[in-house]
Amino acid sequence: MEPEDLTGKKFNNLTVIGYSHKAQYGSLMWRCRCDCGKETIVRSDCLRKGKIKSCGCQTKSRKHGLHKHKLYNVWQGIKTRCYNPKSNRYKYYGGKGIKVCEEWLDFSRFYRWAIANGYQEGLTLDRVERNKDYSPENCQWASYHEQNSHKSDQIRLVYNGKEYTVTEASEIAKVSASTIYHRLRRGISHKDIVEVPPQTQNRRVAS
Repeated sequence: MEPEDLTGKKFNNLTVIGYSHKAQYGSLMWRCRCDCGKETIVRSDCLRKGKIKSCGCQTKSRKHGLHKHKLYNVWQGIKTRCYNPKSNRYKYYGGKGIKVCEEWLDFSRFYRWAIANGYQEGLTLDRVERNKDYSPENCQWASYHEQNSHKSDQIRLVYNGKEYTVTEASEIAKVSASTIYHRLRRGISHKDIVEVPPQTQNRRVAS
């Protein structure tokens, strides 16, 4: 009877990416990728019984007594988005090639950076360049309001031959950024978004 092929199966934080070799006494060894991005080789029975759940990154974090810290959840979250195809947010991160830098695959190093760079409860980890990785050079701590403002500046409106961010367009139109978003969702032209008063836009849509 052929042994079961575990390739593609996930066991806790480990996803099997292929067969490695047969160890002493016939145990099958499998190459696995941890949610943190590192690879390791694990015996098949240890995977099935849950004896080994990660590449060792979780154990290291627990040794430091930090696995209950809120930053640990932040760290797990960015790894999941970047490396776990089963995550409903993977397509926006890992699916687009976004990764976690090698330095931050070690939680203790991520933790030290966070504390040294202004982390406080209530702040979120914001990537400055949306198409670049999670790294010290491309991340900052921001409030939800600041992060949403940053996201709004990734959208461009073309008006009179020039590009404007949502924030800039709201200043020209003298309305809030949320109003500009609402007009965009309704399919109003960029020219009308900026020039036509809201009441007139409502009548145009209704007609």
